[in-house]
Amino acid sequence: MKKIVSLFALFLTFMGTAQIVEPVKWTSSVVKVSDTELDLIISASIENNWHLYSQFTPEGGALPLVFTFKNQKGNYQLIGKTKEGKYKKSFNEIFEIEEYYFQTSAKFTQRIKILNPKLKTISLLADGQACIDGKCVQTEGNLVFNLPVSVYCFIPRFLKKSSQALLICFELSGYFHPTLASSWSTLPSVSLPLIFISLILNLSIVFQFHLELHCF
Repeated sequence: MKKIVSLFALFLTFMGTAQIVEPVKWTSSVVKVSDTELDLIISASIENNWHLYSQFTPEGGALPLVFTFKNQKGNYQLIGKTKEGKYKKSFNEIFEIEEYYFQTSAKFTQRIKILNPKLKTISLLADGQACIDGKCVQTEGNLVFNLPVSVYCFIPRFLKKSSQALLICFELSGYFHPTLASSWSTLPSVSLPLIFISLILNLSIVFQFHLELHCF
């Protein structure tokens, strides 16, 4: 009897796949935690009345959500497991098991530690199952996280004691500091010739300190 029920469920899954392409839309974003740690935010927008199943839904029912983080070796490492928002629970009479799922929207967070400062993007595959009225489809999200860049600065030697100190910044691969945006608004307007002259006069500073003096 259970085999018949399982075959019937598979049939409903096939029918659902043929009729509806994708009831879940995936988006990604990045939040800086520190100079070496980032939170990767995975957001799911779920169509009305559909259920997207949790990573932790018990075995024997709907398929759990799985996140596959690509190209980790030598680039970054995961810190702990992927966290998720509060899910709902309901008893599935077909599989005779309680299932965990999300409705309308869901948010997941994975903290990582950067090992390769030149890393610019991280790719992720979200693979799960969404169901409505007993009909289920597989849902996949191929996400790319664009990692922020760092802006390194130095203050020209002849302007160090001036209240109008000029900051000359260079974008290098790394991490973006959130307070940098406010710093830009305080910079004085400087002509291109002055920037060029200051670069020539202070070139030794750049090589000596390897641009390690941050503007934040």
